[in-house]
Amino acid sequence: MKSIEHVVLVILENRSFDSVLGWLYADPNEGPALNIPEPAPGARRFEGLAGLDLAAFANAAEGFSCAPVKGASALNVPCVAPNEEFAHVNVQLFGKEDVNPGDTPTMKGFLQDYVAAIKKAGVAHGNPDALRAIAGEVMESYTPEQLPVINGLAEHYAVCDMWFSSVPSQTNPNRAFTFCGTSLGLTDNGWLEKDPRAKLIEEKVGLGLGDDQFDARTLWNALHDAGHDDWQIFWQTSTLPEKISVALTGGKTRLQPIIEHIVQFAEHIDADHQKYLIELSSGELPSCYTYRLFRGLHAIPDVERRFARMDQFHEQARAGKLPRFSVVEPFWTVSEQSTDQTWKQSLATAMGNDYHPPGNLSAGETFLQSVYMSLIANREAWEKTLLIVTFDEGVGSFDHVPPPAAVPPWGSGRPAFETQHGFNFDRYGVRVPAILVSPRIQRGTVFRSTREQPYDHTSLIATILKWYGEERQLPTFMERAMGAPTFEEVLTLEEPRRDERDVRFLRVQREPGQPFKYLERFYLRSHAGERVSISERKLTILGLFTLSDPKAAEYFPTLGGEAVELFLEKSAREASSGEVRDGDDVALVSTEVAIGAYNTLGAWSLIGDCYYFNDYDPILDKDRYEKQTWTIEGAVKGRPVRFGDAVAFRNKRSGAYLSPDGKGVTTQRDAYHWIIEPVGAPTAAPGR
Repeated sequence: MKSIEHVVLVILENRSFDSVLGWLYADPNEGPALNIPEPAPGARRFEGLAGLDLAAFANAAEGFSCAPVKGASALNVPCVAPNEEFAHVNVQLFGKEDVNPGDTPTMKGFLQDYVAAIKKAGVAHGNPDALRAIAGEVMESYTPEQLPVINGLAEHYAVCDMWFSSVPSQTNPNRAFTFCGTSLGLTDNGWLEKDPRAKLIEEKVGLGLGDDQFDARTLWNALHDAGHDDWQIFWQTSTLPEKISVALTGGKTRLQPIIEHIVQFAEHIDADHQKYLIELSSGELPSCYTYRLFRGLHAIPDVERRFARMDQFHEQARAGKLPRFSVVEPFWTVSEQSTDQTWKQSLATAMGNDYHPPGNLSAGETFLQSVYMSLIANREAWEKTLLIVTFDEGVGSFDHVPPPAAVPPWGSGRPAFETQHGFNFDRYGVRVPAILVSPRIQRGTVFRSTREQPYDHTSLIATILKWYGEERQLPTFMERAMGAPTFEEVLTLEEPRRDERDVRFLRVQREPGQPFKYLERFYLRSHAGERVSISERKLTILGLFTLSDPKAAEYFPTLGGEAVELFLEKSAREASSGEVRDGDDVALVSTEVAIGAYNTLGAWSLIGDCYYFNDYDPILDKDRYEKQTWTIEGAVKGRPVRFGDAVAFRNKRSGAYLSPDGKGVTTQRDAYHWIIEPVGAPTAAPGR
């Protein structure tokens, strides 16, 4: 750790360990190269799902049961956002809302609580078959092939398989523990809201704001007070979706009268309350999540200059000029389900790159890869960098490891304030991924706590302060943080490794004639030699008349510019694996950072408009699902497709074929054949 000069912390959203890393090291012939500490005799070297009797972990609800499933049926499952609040997490862990001291988590209530979430969302419409089809998604877990970036970083560097969220509940309390060591008694978002306008908006609009304000001293305050001002917070979007502000002000689209008339979003809300909504969704610094949540930051003089956008992160990283400590906010997913059903839902929701269900995880993968690519771009700085990737909480997604008892922040005493639900903060939340990435780490490392107390988010406070030489400030963050294990011993290499490009998600080189498989990256080339390229945002009239697009502007793929890596996913709700074959129904997905989770190509109108949008579920919206489904027609009927083959893409809804259209793409009645071209390592500019 003495060699590290730059620490970058990325905290993602709402995924359990099993959900995204459960099948890492699934091959019995491959396992961790190094365990810290060495496991006891007979203990498992990696606590994943491989090698377990999955039937023993089956969850039951509504007269049916489901065991954990290897391979997720799509990249946006669960397609309905699982419940996150404290009482619901109790159901997920214990099978009941009211938990008594000494109760043991059964890990058998995930399916039961997810069924409740589906019913609350109203998406199954009383159809028991649809309910079962959707409900089983909460027990699905992604394979390394489906999520090559996060799994690639975990296997290439170090992963902790016993890191628990600090609170068995939502985002705000867990992020508060990350930077304050306490949530001041809060378990559910919104309990510490101080602006009186919040409650009225939540009642009238039906939108939870979660605009809590923590007055506690933060890690950044501790660093500033000790004279360490070499830190920054990089952020991407406002606390609430920016399109709310656009709708209420007219914004760039000048569509306020149309939008307000159609959605009646601001009905019964006066100008002062609308002003508050605009503040939360403006895209300006006062709308930044971290800036709003941690009020202690505002005591730091000129703290505003410590906040910067992601473009600046990429620039500084590639120049080797990141500060000593960087925190990266993702683009927030705010959505009940993967398919918005009403104008109000669509206006008030967003699909981000934070891995939060029901967002498309390929967006999170693309975002995380972009961070890594910028860090390794500067060799001198990379050798002195540690990237930390973790998740705030894992609620809703199945995990098989029961969370243990925890030390309350106030120790054996009592807090000086009321705690929500009377919770004593004496047990952890669901296990979450925690990955350490540095050339100073041995490949294939798995680490666990060497103390009685396991890793949780307060370990970040303890380790960062120790790295700065400020351990004396640790008592101000209370008992949990004081006893938290640190992880500097995971950096074991004096000489930095030079194999940063040998990670799974960069080993994508293929040759013409080789089998072409689902999820493998490729370029799509026209007969004129032009590849599908970086998209262009353009207005679309369709957006004024459909529920799917209130923004009236979308990303249209171009031709002949900077090529974009694409991949195919099975259109049907089944795990994408194996070779692509002539006649398969597929989804065509882009890996552009800029378009995020709105990355699945569809043919949206009779005039052939083709642009990227959020991927649709066949149960939730069959019409738009079919507009995003393409039947691939290969060179030889029934034969697997090879790299270098010429193939046609026929739209399932219209029957028309994807084809070039000047510097863009459209559809036409006659078949047009594209070349599936292999790619090498990514070379796209950061943030593009």
